[in-house]
Amino acid sequence: MTVKKYIFIAVAVLAATGVRAAITSQSELFPGIDAYTKEEIRWQGLARLYPQRVRFESPELHPNRLSGHATRIEDLPRSIKYIRVYRLDEALKTIETQIRHPALLLDFRYLKSTVLGVELAAMLGCQSAVSNIHPIGNIPRVISHSLRGSDMAVVSPRSTPIVVLCNEQTEGPFEAILHNLQHAGAIILVGEATTGHTGYYKKIGNATWVLEGELRPTPSDSLVGVGVTPRIKVATSAEQSYINYHLYEAGTPIQQLLNPAKQHTPDSSQPGSGSAPRNTDVVLQRGTDIVAALQILQQPHL
Repeated sequence: MTVKKYIFIAVAVLAATGVRAAITSQSELFPGIDAYTKEEIRWQGLARLYPQRVRFESPELHPNRLSGHATRIEDLPRSIKYIRVYRLDEALKTIETQIRHPALLLDFRYLKSTVLGVELAAMLGCQSAVSNIHPIGNIPRVISHSLRGSDMAVVSPRSTPIVVLCNEQTEGPFEAILHNLQHAGAIILVGEATTGHTGYYKKIGNATWVLEGELRPTPSDSLVGVGVTPRIKVATSAEQSYINYHLYEAGTPIQQLLNPAKQHTPDSSQPGSGSAPRNTDVVLQRGTDIVAALQILQQPHL
């Protein structure tokens, strides 16, 4: 039996056992499902109609526990403070101590976390990043509690946004916070779109999970399977990302992952073009370029 046939048969079973009735009562989770007949759902397959909302492999999120550190902090050229985050819940205190640094670069590219990260929005004084989040369906109690108990202290916003690096490995409910922080101008995301792991699934039958709840940054914006699109897009290959990650984790000084020829030219051409050395981390390089550009814009004589 092919995988395709298995999917269609599994979905047909779901429809035949009355799952469609449960789904139509949550039409927000499956937009437009009322337009399909029972036969269309059976024969086309719910997974085909909503590919990210029916899963045939476990959607469980596994936070990064391989690193012995929750964060690693480095000093980069131009007084840039770089923080690589592995575990958000443990890293928040460290981030808070550095949140007012004028040239701050957060690296979320290797971050998988089950926490919402309300504290990050609080540090930036961006209440709207939390208040605009729209939960739909069934979501974990700990997430509901985070949303209800988000009495954020009033703090003044930074004079410049924080640059945050992200990619397809950046995943968790905090993606909704990142979306809203970027929309509010509190951060600038740099890199590739995040995973879109903002949904919560219920197991139905054998190896079948159906979406039963999600966190949306606004009532109309779903991130499930789509993720957050960074304002500054920087494409990189999986091979290069793997090499850059392990070079740093193996002890390579982070300055060696930057292109020396570009460290003083924040307005130069796209990273990855021209004669950049093979071990240049193009996402990190672009992030430092943007932080440097923000520094220049803040100079009094300008």
